[in-house]
Amino acid sequence: MTLVSSIVFYIAAIPLSTLAACLNLRLFFIFFKCKGGDKRQYSTLFLTLFVHLFFNAASISYSAFCLLGIVQGTWNPLVILWTGSCTFASVSAIGTCNCCISIDRIIAMRRPIQYGLRYSRWTQVATVVLMLTMYALASLRHHIAYVAPQSDIPAFSSIMSPVAVGPASLIKTILSFVNLILTILFIRETRVFLRRLKNTQVHLSIKAANQVVILQVITEALFMIFPDIIAVPLSFFGISLPAITGSIPTPLCAAYTFVCALLLTLKVRKEHLSQTSPVVAVKIG
Repeated sequence: MTLVSSIVFYIAAIPLSTLAACLNLRLFFIFFKCKGGDKRQYSTLFLTLFVHLFFNAASISYSAFCLLGIVQGTWNPLVILWTGSCTFASVSAIGTCNCCISIDRIIAMRRPIQYGLRYSRWTQVATVVLMLTMYALASLRHHIAYVAPQSDIPAFSSIMSPVAVGPASLIKTILSFVNLILTILFIRETRVFLRRLKNTQVHLSIKAANQVVILQVITEALFMIFPDIIAVPLSFFGISLPAITGSIPTPLCAAYTFVCALLLTLKVRKEHLSQTSPVVAVKIG
C-alpha cells in the first residue's frame, strides 16, 4: 500500500464517522422522547444506533492511532489490533443487524397485532444475541489471525494473516446479499400490506419508509457489497486489496453509516416520530 493513500483514507474516515456519530446521537434524543407505540415500532433502531455509534468511535480511534503512527514513524501493533478488531468486528455486527431488521419489518406487517404484543420483544432479543455472537466470532478470528507487522505503514491488514482475510470478506458479503434478498421480500410484503391498509396517515408513513429503505439498499450496495465483490475473488488468490490500496474499507463503512444516519435524520425532520406510529420501522442500514 502507498503512504499517501493510507493517509487520505484515514483522514477521510475520521470526519465521516464524527458526522455520523453526531447525527446518531441526535436521533437518540428524538427516539427517547417517543412514547407507547412509537417506541415499540422503532425499538430495533436503537440497536442499530448503538452498533453504528460503536463503529464510529472505534473507527475514529483506529484511524487516529494509524495517523499518529505514520507521523511518529513507529506504532504499536497491539493497539492497531484492538482498535482495528473493534472497527471491523462491528462491521460484521452491522450486517447481521441489517438482516434482523428486515425480518423484524416483515413480521410487523404480517402479524401487526402479535408484533405489538410480543414479537417485537422477541426480535429485539434475537437481534442482540446474533449481533453479539457475530461480533465475538469476528473479534476472535482477528486475534487468532494476528501476525507480526508485514509493512512499515500502520494498518490492520498488515497484521492479519492473508489466509483469514478471504473468509472474513466472504462472510460479510454473504450477509449483505442475504440482507438484499430480505429487503426485496420486505418491499413485496409492503405492497400487499398497503393494498389492505385504510389509514391514510399510516399509508404515507410506510411509503416514506420504503423510499428510505430503497436509498439505504443502494447505499449498502455501493459502499459495502460492490467493494467486496471485487476484493473477495482476489483474496482467494492471495491478493489483499487493502494491502495494495490502503485501508479503504474504513472510510467506505464510515461513509455508509453517515449516509444512513443522514437519510433517517431527513425523514425524521419531515415527519416527526411523535406525530406518527408506522407499523413498519425504517431500516438504518
